[in-house]
Amino acid sequence: MGGSGTGKTTFVNLASGSKFLVGEGLESCTDSVQTRNFVFEGKDVTLIDVPGFDDTTKSDIDVLQIITDFLISEYQANRLLTGVLYFHRISDVRMGGTSKRNFTMFQKLCGIDAVKNVAIVTTRWDKEKESIAVARYNELSTNPQFFQPILEKGGKIFRHDRGVQSAQNILRHIISQTPIPLLIQHEIVNDHKHLVETAAGAELHREIMEQVEEHRKELAEIIEEMEQSGDSDLEDLERECQELRERMAHWYTESDKLSNMSTSKPQSLRAAESSSPSDAKKSTLDCPPRPQESIPEGNDAVTVEPRNTTVPSPLAAASHPQPPASSVHHVMGHVQREAWEKEVLRKRVQEFTQGVQATFANCRAGSAALVKHVSEGVRNVAALL
Repeated sequence: MGGSGTGKTTFVNLASGSKFLVGEGLESCTDSVQTRNFVFEGKDVTLIDVPGFDDTTKSDIDVLQIITDFLISEYQANRLLTGVLYFHRISDVRMGGTSKRNFTMFQKLCGIDAVKNVAIVTTRWDKEKESIAVARYNELSTNPQFFQPILEKGGKIFRHDRGVQSAQNILRHIISQTPIPLLIQHEIVNDHKHLVETAAGAELHREIMEQVEEHRKELAEIIEEMEQSGDSDLEDLERECQELRERMAHWYTESDKLSNMSTSKPQSLRAAESSSPSDAKKSTLDCPPRPQESIPEGNDAVTVEPRNTTVPSPLAAASHPQPPASSVHHVMGHVQREAWEKEVLRKRVQEFTQGVQATFANCRAGSAALVKHVSEGVRNVAALL
C-alpha cells in the first residue's frame, strides 16, 4: 500500500519478475487489485498491488471499497496476509496532506495487532542527496506523527534502492512472519459492521465532513462580500459560488456513496451469505481471534457515534423528514439514524443553495437595501447547516 508513484508496482515487478504497468507521470496506473503468484526460495508467494488513496481515476471511497472487497474475499477463504508493505518516497520534502491521508488509512485498515507484520519501504533514494535523505529517514523513524508508532510495536523500516536484491531482502523478511488478519477484515466479517462503521470508513466520513464545513464557511464569506459589493462584482461572486456549489455537490455525492455502502455489505460478503448456511457458519468459525482497535492517533476516535442532529422549527415540521415512527418507543438503530440524518442534511443543503441563487437574482434587480435584506435571509438558511 501507499500513495501513487511511491514504487509499489515497481517492487512487485522486481520481486516477482512481473511486468505490471508502471506509471512514470502524474496519473495512477493501478486502478484495481493486481496479484502475482510465484515461488521464492521454495515458498509459494502472492504479492498484491492495490491502488492508493490519491488515485487519479477513483475516489477514496471507491479505493476503500476495492481494497475491502478483496480483503474480505481472502479472509473468508482463510487466506491471511503474512505481511503488509507500506511505500513512502524518501524524496518527499515533507509528509504532506496526501501522504498523511494514505498513511492514516493504512493504519485504520491494518489495526494495531497487525503492526508487527508491517514493513515500511522507503523509495527513491537516488532522487535525493544522501545526507538529506538519511536525515529525513531518521526523522520519519523517530517522529510519533510518522512511522515511530509502527516501529515501536514491532514493524520494520527498509531502505529500498530499486534493485532486485533489495526487493528480495524485504520479501524474505515479510514471508518469515506469522500470518495475521487485518482490523477491517475482522470488523466486517466477525463484528458484522458496515463499511462506514469501520475504523477506515469512519476516517473517510470525518474527512468528508471537514470538507463540507470548509465549503460552508467559504459560502458564508461570499455572502458577506455580497453586502459590500457593487453590481460589477456580482458576476465574479456568483462564479465563485457556483464553483463552491459544485465542490459541495461532489462531497455530498461521496457522502451518499459511503452511506449507501453502510446499508449494504461488500460484494464478497453478500456472495458468501448467498451460499449454504453451513458454509457461512464455517467461514465465521474459522476466523482468527479479534484484533485490537486501530493505532491511536492523538485524540482521533475511530468509533462512529450517532450525531445529535436537531432540526430547528419551523423547518422541522414542514420541510425536513422526521425520524421513523418506531424510534418513538425504541432507540433508533445506528444505520437507520444515519440514513435519516443524511436526508435531513441533504434537505438543508438544497434549501441553502436555492437561497443563494435567489440572492444573486435579487441582487441584480434590487437596491442596496434589498441586497442586505436578502443576504440576511440567506445567512439564516446557512445557519441551519
